[in-house]
Amino acid sequence: MIKISFGCCIAVLIADGLGLSGSTSAGIITLLSIQNTKRETLAIAGKRFLAFFAAIAVAYLTFIPLDFRVAAFGLFLFFFTFFCYGTGLEAGVSTNTVLVTHLWKAHSFSPSFIVNEFFLLAIGIAVAVLVNLYMPRILETIRMDQNTLDQALKQLLEHMANMLEGTEKMEETAFQKLENNGKAALERAYRNMNNTLAVDMRYYVRYIEMRMDQCALLKRIYKNLNRLQCPTIQAKGIAQFMREIAGSLEAPKNTIPLLEDLEEMRRHFRSGKLPVTRAEFETRAVLFTILIDLEYLLLAKKKFAEDLTPWQISYFWGTKSRLTVQ
Repeated sequence: MIKISFGCCIAVLIADGLGLSGSTSAGIITLLSIQNTKRETLAIAGKRFLAFFAAIAVAYLTFIPLDFRVAAFGLFLFFFTFFCYGTGLEAGVSTNTVLVTHLWKAHSFSPSFIVNEFFLLAIGIAVAVLVNLYMPRILETIRMDQNTLDQALKQLLEHMANMLEGTEKMEETAFQKLENNGKAALERAYRNMNNTLAVDMRYYVRYIEMRMDQCALLKRIYKNLNRLQCPTIQAKGIAQFMREIAGSLEAPKNTIPLLEDLEEMRRHFRSGKLPVTRAEFETRAVLFTILIDLEYLLLAKKKFAEDLTPWQISYFWGTKSRLTVQ
């Protein structure tokens, strides 16, 4: 609200100071151009400049033949909006229509009039971009979001390990808070990314997306845990493996050793004593499915780490010694 009020007033004062006609339009353009993020503001600024030239051309082709009648203005709106929506420049419809009405009311296409409208647009957009350079920093909040998600995933893994051993029960509602926190964190990460022009902040978006993918896998594992019918030796081994994953969830170099451990567990599964009863057979099948989902959970982190550039590792992890992050 402060940025809109201040920006609009500044735009009008600059237009007045330059002696432009219709100076209040500069303030209106500033109002319409201030967006939620810096990137959105810059993107809309570019579209509105492009749409300006199209608006002048369409106005000339409709106003002159129809002698600036109301029908001419209606035709202008029809063809101009058709053009803008067809080319993805719809953000320029409102601002440039306001400017073109000045030409329509003045019954003039003199170069001085067109230059006047161009400067109104330029001032309005420039002020919007400048006042939007200030955005509250939320980076510390995003890092707290990361830590909150990490701790919540650890706790879920611990609880599910206990559940696998039959020492604890857990409700599915335990995932709800994590999912809600993840959605809010992702929204903040996107906002931070679009408000940062000098540094590529996609890292935080991808990090939170990776954790949310892991949360979905844990939820699937939880549902399979409820299908277990009888205790087995393999269940204890998987429970211990879950605790290992939880203990090293934030470590950068842990997925390859854990994936090797998981493959070793699979070999033990295959070489172990065959199930005798139907309940044992179904339990073994569920455990094997859980192992597959734990593998996907580890692979999600491995892919995230492999897709990082050396610059991202250096910038976000603070050292170039961690270039091997699997």
